Amino acid sequence: MNVPICLAADLLDTPAMAPFRLYRDQVRPVLEGWREKLEGMYAPVMGRPPLDPVLLVGVTLLQALTGATDRLAVEYAAYDLRWRLALDLP
Repeated sequence: MNVPICLAADLLDTPAMAPFRLYRDQVRPVLEGWREKLEGMYAPVMGRPPLDPVLLVGVTLLQALTGATDRLAVEYAAYDLRWRLALDLP
C-alpha cells in the first residue's frame, strides 16, 4: 500500500498558509540582509544575551499577520509547525 508522504515544507503550500509563505519567501530574506543593523540595536554588555534579532522581528511580524496575542505568538513559535517552518526553526 502506497501512502503519500507529506513533507513539512508542503504544509506551507496551501491557501491558508499565505502569511507564512509570504514571510518565509519574501520577508525573511530581506531581514537577513538587515541582520547587522538589527544586531546593532543590542548593547553587548548589558542585560541577558540577545536572541537572534531576525527571529524576534519575524515572530513580531507573524504575530501581526495572524492576529496572535503576545502569549500565543511565543507558544506558536515554540510548538506550531507552520510558524517553525516560516521562521526556519529546527
